[in-house]
Amino acid sequence: MTRVDVRGRLLADPAGVVSIEPRQAPGQLEESLAGPVAPRSPIHLRLTGIDVAGVAALPQARRDDTGVQAWAEVVAELGPDGSARVERAGPLTGLRDFWTPGPSGVLDADIDAPPGEPAWGVAEQPLIDDGTVLSRKILRTRRGGRALVLVTTAPDEVERRLRPVYGAHLHVEPSAWTAEQYRGAGDMLGRHHDEWQVIVLGDQVDGRGRLVVVAFTVDTPPALSRWLATQPRGLVDHRPWIRRLTFAG
Repeated sequence: MTRVDVRGRLLADPAGVVSIEPRQAPGQLEESLAGPVAPRSPIHLRLTGIDVAGVAALPQARRDDTGVQAWAEVVAELGPDGSARVERAGPLTGLRDFWTPGPSGVLDADIDAPPGEPAWGVAEQPLIDDGTVLSRKILRTRRGGRALVLVTTAPDEVERRLRPVYGAHLHVEPSAWTAEQYRGAGDMLGRHHDEWQVIVLGDQVDGRGRLVVVAFTVDTPPALSRWLATQPRGLVDHRPWIRRLTFAG
């Protein structure tokens, strides 16, 4: 048997059947990383060892037409029939929202509101089109301004062309990866979307200012695990919904 940790929305339906589903919406992909794919069907894991009263006892549980639900973290033992027997369930804490940027130093930048002209997203577009800029993010700073964060394989060129346009609003991050590595990882995850149980695929600037590919998956199939081992360390931030804690025969 395998013990797992699962986080998400715990639901006890009107018939008393309890299941848990991930918070991330299935089928959400960044166009820059992968082409269109068919969205996954709704994902859930059926649970035993917990009933309606157990769900209702969790903090902030609420009742509606679908039953009783609460955000929860569950430790359970996977069974041979695909269900999981709950060992313990508690309130959800420490959930990483998919689109929340890491604690990058850019958030402390002392900048004002963005300039009115030219409009953001125009001057850098040719550099995005030719692959010089791998990622464009607009982050709000703690002082209330905004910063344009560009991850690039040619920081000197980006500085030369865009610093006169954006001034202190521009934050240039040299890419830790080549364009081929970054796009190749996203393309591979997109192509194997169904086989590797990808729920959400996108990119994000991490706390070190690096552009990383972020992949939420249902589980970690062996083929995905083998492919991840071939990627540069840190390029792919893999976040499985079902985290395996122990393995037993």
